[in-house]
Amino acid sequence: MCYKDFSLIFVHYVEISGKPHLTFDQHVTFLATVAEEMWDNKKDYISKEHLQLLLTILLQEWNIEEDVKHKVIRMVESHALLVSTNGIDRKFDHEEFKNYFLSIAFKNKVFDAIQTGKWDKVYRFLFNAQLPDTVADYFAKKLNNESKIEIVKGLLSIVKKEWKPTYIQPNIGTLIPYILDDVQIIEVVAINELIFSSLVFESKRLRNISFIDCTFTNISFRTTDFENIQFDNCTFSGLKIVGRNRFVGVNMCNCTINDLSYSDDGQEYVSEYSPIQIHKLLEKYGITSKDGFEEVEYYEPTEFYKTVKKFINKFSKTTWIYKKNIEESSRYISNNSKMVIDEIIPLLENYRIITAHTDSKTKQALTVSYGLNYEINEILKAEDDTRSKLHGFWIEVKKH
Repeated sequence: MCYKDFSLIFVHYVEISGKPHLTFDQHVTFLATVAEEMWDNKKDYISKEHLQLLLTILLQEWNIEEDVKHKVIRMVESHALLVSTNGIDRKFDHEEFKNYFLSIAFKNKVFDAIQTGKWDKVYRFLFNAQLPDTVADYFAKKLNNESKIEIVKGLLSIVKKEWKPTYIQPNIGTLIPYILDDVQIIEVVAINELIFSSLVFESKRLRNISFIDCTFTNISFRTTDFENIQFDNCTFSGLKIVGRNRFVGVNMCNCTINDLSYSDDGQEYVSEYSPIQIHKLLEKYGITSKDGFEEVEYYEPTEFYKTVKKFINKFSKTTWIYKKNIEESSRYISNNSKMVIDEIIPLLENYRIITAHTDSKTKQALTVSYGLNYEINEILKAEDDTRSKLHGFWIEVKKH
């Protein structure tokens, strides 16, 4: 929702005889107050009486004339953006409307904190619940670049005072990538002990940042542009690298990455669980990983090797893979169906990694299906684990 869009709604709703009862900014303030009240109470609705009370308080603050007050209070019952849920309660007509006005309420608290140096109201706001990504996005778009570094420093000062895990760490972790997106930072900004998750780094352009002791959960790098970015002692629980990214001067030191999934086309994903294989992939994408793997001898993946991994990763979305599906779709495994059936499946069966079953009770009548005998991460980790009983399988794979 842009400012212009809301302006049209405002004019349509409040303009009578060419004269609005409230100014545009007053109308925005009212809806931001409603959104904040819902946020504070962790509800997506508000009673009609409570709505009228909030408006009455604001009208008094604005010194609105008495006859106008009554008109506006009556009109709020049929507000274009606040729809009735049960005849008693009201909610925003769309979730994005609520998030838009909530971002305005948050912006006001942040600007007050900058002026007063007191961040307690911002703290209470962020302590309340998980902040939606769209609120962070709307908020960041209202800022000028000159104020962004000061805002980030203020938010980080809140984290330093928080001694236990709360919503503070993930909420500020949601805000910072949006705030610093495409900002030219001269001095490196150090970010400590935050939690980042999901899509907050997608399509972001970040420069000169050092992440220290941070946690990254199910994080996605998609069309991400990083330059001079350092990760120290960070933990990644689910890292996904998708499509075209730009990583220049990006380093990881003493980081733990539990698993890494990658896809060049955003369609077919391959996951890695082996620390050495993860290290190799990071190097491939331009991320330096200083975790004791510098002297590892690289293996150049063959088509057979890559197809094996793609086939194994297919089981992340299904329990059974039917031979009929492989035979009938040449593109089922990267146009290598014949290789899968003639070479890869027999090798997997030989090491008892998969078991073949014949099912005559379903629509896949008399069709052979294959199921895994091990967890995917156990199979993939075995590639670099010489103690694993499945390590021999990977030696065979690399001979092809």
